[in-house]
Amino acid sequence: MNMKCVLVSFFNSHNIGDVIIGDMLYEIVIRHCEVEKLSYTGNLIINPLNPKDNSNQVYKKRIYDFLIRNKFNKIIDLYYRSVKDDSLGVFEDKIQGVDSLVIGGGNMIFDLDEKSNSVKRFDDFIKIAKKHNKNIFAISIGIGPFKTIEQEIKSINSLSHCNYISFRDKSSLKIFKKHKPDFINAFLTVDPVFLLPNKLRYKNIKQKVTIGLNIINNRLIDNDQKKYDLIIGGYVKLAECLTQRLNVKVVLFCTELNDFQSVLDVYSNLKLNNNVRTARVKSYEDLILLYEDLSLLIGTRMHSMIVAYTQEIPVIGLSYQDKVDSMFEIIKSHDYLFNYENINIDDIINCSKNILDNLSEEQHKIKLRLKQIIDKNSINNEILLKLMNS
Repeated sequence: MNMKCVLVSFFNSHNIGDVIIGDMLYEIVIRHCEVEKLSYTGNLIINPLNPKDNSNQVYKKRIYDFLIRNKFNKIIDLYYRSVKDDSLGVFEDKIQGVDSLVIGGGNMIFDLDEKSNSVKRFDDFIKIAKKHNKNIFAISIGIGPFKTIEQEIKSINSLSHCNYISFRDKSSLKIFKKHKPDFINAFLTVDPVFLLPNKLRYKNIKQKVTIGLNIINNRLIDNDQKKYDLIIGGYVKLAECLTQRLNVKVVLFCTELNDFQSVLDVYSNLKLNNNVRTARVKSYEDLILLYEDLSLLIGTRMHSMIVAYTQEIPVIGLSYQDKVDSMFEIIKSHDYLFNYENINIDDIINCSKNILDNLSEEQHKIKLRLKQIIDKNSINNEILLKLMNS
């Protein structure tokens, strides 16, 4: 193993899915070369503690989310400089001593506001790597949505400076190819979280089935109180109808720190909550422990669903962005996907009942589909081999 690289991903994220992405990418890359890890979000140096226990990082992220929600765009750039590492000097020092930059995983470039500039962070790494004539591989990356065509074009132009790109979903690849149809080294792969091993220690079947309901705080996406109240009301009605009409238990949870207030808001609005509880999930280990009790997940955050799928738990999706639609295209479960803004209770109840009545068959389908999905990661290994031999 002669090649060395810097791997930049979401190692210091407050989002459990993002942290798993980074860990799984490390497992892929370390097979091919020596790896120096740096975090894309927060400080470059990886926090050895659980990011959720880092109160300083949590505090800074809450400030940033407040700025985004209230559209204080003029000071967002100043804030951006305060939350990142003091400079990118750490990265520049590291990149000079390696052969390649591998950067990616998750939705790295997207803009939910007309004046935001998410590509700036990504472009900082690319420019420094190019300055030192390093090969660049953007691995299993997701992009979009964008508010303006200018944001989209700037993002594609930055990506096009990479030697190789693998996109985690068709919608991301489609955006790129729309602007760069002749770029030959752009490929389709899958989200690395699909590579997680099944770690569930199945318990004895209980008398009452438990369904997980994963909740998102839509105020992080759209600062509209009426819409927030509508979505919370939809979650409330869904939880109550699941317990009443299917005679199941429901556990409310989130995989993103800033979603937890919405979990509490849903729970506090329940009229009948004897069969509903909340769970505080702070790590991947907490998530797996929670999933041990689930027969079905109704999810909103994409990685809450991908992790469940790898553990052979059937998933029903509440879509809030194109990436969730793309995920259900990957797992070929279009009939299990619904809109989170207008939750169709009857259809979700019927879908849940059908899955629970045919649970063994559903799990068998998941096993077969996972094998096909995992095979699509082979392109990442092929590209890493090319880098190693270049």
